[in-house]
Amino acid sequence: RTRVTAPPLETDLRTVEVDATIDGDANARFDVSETFRGAGAALWRTQLESIPSANLESAFDEGYVSRILPGAHMTSLRISGREELDQPLVLHYEFEVEDIGHENHGRRMLPAFVPTQLTNAFARLASREIEQVISPTLALDVMIHVHVPAGAEVSSLPDTEAELGGPHDATARYATARSDDGFTLERHVRIPRMRVRPTEYDAFAGF
Repeated sequence: RTRVTAPPLETDLRTVEVDATIDGDANARFDVSETFRGAGAALWRTQLESIPSANLESAFDEGYVSRILPGAHMTSLRISGREELDQPLVLHYEFEVEDIGHENHGRRMLPAFVPTQLTNAFARLASREIEQVISPTLALDVMIHVHVPAGAEVSSLPDTEAELGGPHDATARYATARSDDGFTLERHVRIPRMRVRPTEYDAFAGF
């Protein structure tokens, strides 16, 4: 029997860096860089090959950016690493959202930025009676910087730091910090290739 060693999770690491600026009228500008490695980069290259150059920006805006946040409209797009197969593929794009979030008792409530949606991706069922195979893996790092208007108060944020552990060394770490003009959010998720037994499913779904 031949045993093949799985590559490190970071082989397919996706990193997302977001810089968001919100003005006094609740209009927001986003500057985003997404870096894909390994299988993620290969998948994006394949998808991009099928889109004519003349339609690329409109297709990316309508098919990708508009799903990130309600009302998002892309204003620029740059892609690097399309031809360099041994390099990461980087999507660098900017978009705007008018009147972001909603008012609640005089406070501006912001939507989730770059949600990980782990439950939708890996644990959609309430329970399982057969083993679940988790593949492909997930390695995701997200860093979000949010700049609020001068004089605005950031009244509430998620927990300062939290770390969750799931079956078979699955981990998720979240961190939040205030800054001079807003706040930062971090997420670091690692889900290896695994087989989840029915007795482990509740712990995995809760993770």
